[in-house]
Amino acid sequence: MTQAVLPRVATAAHPHARPTAGLLLLLGALTAFGAMSIDLYLPSLPAIGTALRADAATVQHTMSAFF
Repeated sequence: MTQAVLPRVATAAHPHARPTAGLLLLLGALTAFGAMSIDLYLPSLPAIGTALRADAATVQHTMSAFF
């Protein structure tokens, strides 16, 4: 009886598996995205209030929805 020989593939469960550069880049980008989004969103709050004709308290509730 012949058995098929499968190549060994490194998986995350394998203790010697190393993360690839692409994975590290993706995780770094995802981590930076949250901080960058807040930094871009906060200065626009007055413009959002003006465009939507809303008071400051109402516009600040959008931060809760953002999170």
